[in-house]
Amino acid sequence: MFRTLMAAAFAGTVLFIAAAQARADVPLPACDDAAVLHAIAEKQDYADRRLDGRGLRVIAVERTRQTFRSGGEQIGTIARRGCSARAVMSEGRPRSVRYVIEADTGFAGNGYRVQSCIAGLDRWNVFSGDCRTLAQW
Repeated sequence: MFRTLMAAAFAGTVLFIAAAQARADVPLPACDDAAVLHAIAEKQDYADRRLDGRGLRVIAVERTRQTFRSGGEQIGTIARRGCSARAVMSEGRPRSVRYVIEADTGFAGNGYRVQSCIAGLDRWNVFSGDCRTLAQW
């Protein structure tokens, strides 16, 4: 029984280290990657349909730039890339966008996710006023 428990604990540790190493090696897409920009537009469309109903859509995302890159170099760290850009909205007004691309922290640690905030559209202050929590990265 003791051997079985020790073998299971060892196997679990090996799997955890392998998963952490895989997460550390995940290449993050660039700030101007089409899939990343599409995720920003999709999030805004979803929020507008379900919550706001103002009809604001992202027409284009331009002037993208990387603001930071961290983690992912060591086992157990999460790779993150911070970005800022300008979103051209359907209302004709440009708005600043802050977003973070990070290695997925789910069970399998597969892929990446994008968290974004468009200035003036964070009605419930999820990212603080004017997207401050994403800007601090």
